[in-house]
Amino acid sequence: MGDDNTSEPEFDLGNMLDCILCKNIMVDPKECSRCNKGFCKKCVNDYIQDLQDGEYAITCPNCGKKNFKPSEPHPLVMKTLTNLKVTCMNAKAGCKVKVAYADMNTHLIVCDYATLKCSNYGCEKLMFQKDWPAHQLDCEFRTKKCDKCDFKLKEGKTECNDCISNMKMRFENLEEKYFSLIERVNVMQEKQEKPNP
Repeated sequence: MGDDNTSEPEFDLGNMLDCILCKNIMVDPKECSRCNKGFCKKCVNDYIQDLQDGEYAITCPNCGKKNFKPSEPHPLVMKTLTNLKVTCMNAKAGCKVKVAYADMNTHLIVCDYATLKCSNYGCEKLMFQKDWPAHQLDCEFRTKKCDKCDFKLKEGKTECNDCISNMKMRFENLEEKYFSLIERVNVMQEKQEKPNP
């Protein structure tokens, strides 16, 4: 290759698939156009955001290139990643699945060992996705609704015993929203009908 500075960059196949920030195989890879080192899209975006929050110059975390903007990775990196079979990121939690690299994000959505936080207000419990259905049945923060009128029940109640007034209140709220929307539509129609000067 000689001393010519315009030569093609060399690739280290041993660790070209690793993100230099998190040290794992790159997810949604990006790279520096100067040093060709790769990063996960999320890792490099977080890195850039941290620099911007601290009002620092944006530089490559590997070579220090100024005005750094991540670019698409070398086609060889993408081809190698596409052909790669990887262990699920939740393997330490118990997942034994190996999937094609390109299918990892799809698998993570349905992985039994993905960690979820209960969605009920006030519940901070973390659990595996496989345990979520059972938790939802007995979560103390679960919102319960009346079988007849679908209104939220107070703790410990199974029926609201006030379905007629609840339905009346719901109807009044819907009626108010309806008339408000009719008024907005009329205003918009008036604006459209006015000729432009």
